Amino acid sequence: MWMRWILGGRSAAAPSAYALTGLLLVLAPVVLASVVLGSGCNRIAVAPAVSGPSVLLVTIDTLRADHVGAYGAGEGRTPTLDRLAREGTTVETVVAPTPLTLPSHASIHTGLTPPRHGVRHNGIHRLPDSADTLAERFQGAGYATGAVIGAAVLVGRHGLAQGFDHYDDRIFTGRASATGYAERTAGEVSDAALEWLDATPGAFFLWVHYYDPHGAYRPPEPFATRFQSEPYAGEVAYTDHELGRLLDGLAERGRLADTLVMATADHAESLGEHGESTHAYTLYDSALRVPLLIRGPGVPAGERIQGVASTLDVAPTLLALAGLAGFADVQGRDLLASGPAPSARTVYAETLATQLDHGFAPLHAVRTDDHLYVRAPRSELYDLERDPKQLDDLLADPAGPDEAHAAVVAELSAAVDAALAGEEESERVVLDPASKSQLHALGYVVESSPAPENGIDPKDGLRLLDRFIAIEGLYHYDRLDEAERDALSLLAQLPESPRLLDLLARILLAKGQAASALPHAERAARLVPGSARHREMLASVRLATGDVPGAVADFEAAAELDPGHAEAQAGCMLRMDLGGSLADAAEHAEQALALRPDDLGILTSVARNWDHLGQYDRSLSAWRKLLEIDPENGPAHAGAALQLVRFGEDEAAKEHLDRAGAAARTPRLQFALAIAYAARERIPEARSLLVDLRGRYPDWPGPRKVLSQLGEG
Repeated sequence: MWMRWILGGRSAAAPSAYALTGLLLVLAPVVLASVVLGSGCNRIAVAPAVSGPSVLLVTIDTLRADHVGAYGAGEGRTPTLDRLAREGTTVETVVAPTPLTLPSHASIHTGLTPPRHGVRHNGIHRLPDSADTLAERFQGAGYATGAVIGAAVLVGRHGLAQGFDHYDDRIFTGRASATGYAERTAGEVSDAALEWLDATPGAFFLWVHYYDPHGAYRPPEPFATRFQSEPYAGEVAYTDHELGRLLDGLAERGRLADTLVMATADHAESLGEHGESTHAYTLYDSALRVPLLIRGPGVPAGERIQGVASTLDVAPTLLALAGLAGFADVQGRDLLASGPAPSARTVYAETLATQLDHGFAPLHAVRTDDHLYVRAPRSELYDLERDPKQLDDLLADPAGPDEAHAAVVAELSAAVDAALAGEEESERVVLDPASKSQLHALGYVVESSPAPENGIDPKDGLRLLDRFIAIEGLYHYDRLDEAERDALSLLAQLPESPRLLDLLARILLAKGQAASALPHAERAARLVPGSARHREMLASVRLATGDVPGAVADFEAAAELDPGHAEAQAGCMLRMDLGGSLADAAEHAEQALALRPDDLGILTSVARNWDHLGQYDRSLSAWRKLLEIDPENGPAHAGAALQLVRFGEDEAAKEHLDRAGAAARTPRLQFALAIAYAARERIPEARSLLVDLRGRYPDWPGPRKVLSQLGEG
């Protein structure tokens, strides 16, 4: 199939198909006019005839340039992208304007920096309708316009759908078997793109977005085995393979030779460099340098364009190659324009994720052929000719920069000021509950309010974040004593971090120390009063202390802040305990499960809340649903066993207890089982459990009190 591309791109049957398509394009205005005039309806405007080539824009999420063969990765890793380089033009040094998916794609489609188009972070901003986009320009020129995207972070409501006849964001229920994230595989994206092409004769503008190289890195076979020690490279190789299948499909349909193909990325991936394991919080080349390859009509073959460029150049370059007028307001440039390139180009980059996510200082940078300047509380300057990996900060000397470096800093700092001078106000997007759940599944935490600013330099913050991530790992692996110790230590350096306070409250709650967790949960909620997440955590802690009215009030407040917060909706079930109705509780349970279907945590909350409310049959149903999803879930077996004891089904309860493992020995479950047995007058079973608890927890009055009621001293 690739041979057809090499030899000219069309199959033997293609000319007649092309001739038919051309005839239809010629006759379409006449046919439409005849239909309109014959029907007596108002005249329908006919799209102008298209004279330029079709256009395929491919963005591969999180793709580093140096992992592409044409940029030095080695032969055989990315044969599709390498073929584009050989048959087209390679732009040598391309820098993304931000290491964030949504803002970077907004820049690709508009040719504007994030300060100018206003999209500064994932999940919370949208591209305004007033923006002029590639799709709108191609649509206005008569092209069919389509998009197929691979992850929820780019769903149409964020503004990128404007100008597309077809915006395929049908995603996001499960790629868990391959990556652990709710995304579409590259194979599914290519299938959807070919499906649209089959239904779309004539000239097209198609944007295809592949998400696979984004973490977690779990490529499918045979790439998993081939790149066992480099799973990120395996994801890149798999995506390259699927891009090849898409291009093969175009060739088979006789449409590749007349299609302009551009492949690039939204940002790169640090992979541990500069202390960053992924992306979003630094502005070095490891997070920003991406490939940019162009192949097709009017594009020189085998050429390499030198000099620093930006993905802002995508839009003006594509419009020029298609013969369309450029944007009136654009900051990128046509990379293939005749005449000398600017001799000292400066490109801008930023990340506000440092500020919006954690309260750290924002980062702004400018890059030239010779230097990278990063503005931060402790600004940085790198000589790229001498130090291409940006390891030797020329501003780190306590004596300060020499005269030459000071002049460079002054010039580049002025360039940052100029980039921010035209800053537009960001347009926030209100996410529906399903969208928040999709972004949560992708690993994006979308807060209702930004973190309080603390001014920490992100260089220092990254080290603190590494410790935070390690503490999260200890918590998830139930190493709670270590997690508590390390969280308290980190809190001394990040006393105003709501996320750390929230995590510490969760750790203490898991240890059964709700009273100790309460001040941390209260503090997190005070620091970010608009955060449903922190308010829900406070509600959970209050509930564990026995303060049901306070818990319900906080659950209600969290649900009001964010109706899509599933845990808050589940917590609102407890209004029934304060005089609310069973119907209201059932409605909140249904809302919670609809927001995150098959989520084990939500099912657990619903099951436990039904138990708290005395609705034991509903609790058993929820535990059984959870066990359908995770048959070896110990707490679910324990919860089901408790309800079965209450219903007198002791044999079935014993089977679940045998499978519950450590969950069968938790004091909470044993005490509840003892009460259930006592209520059925199964006194020996109740006494045995209570005596065991009295011996294990001598300071706990509950077992002693019940034993005395049963006639035990």
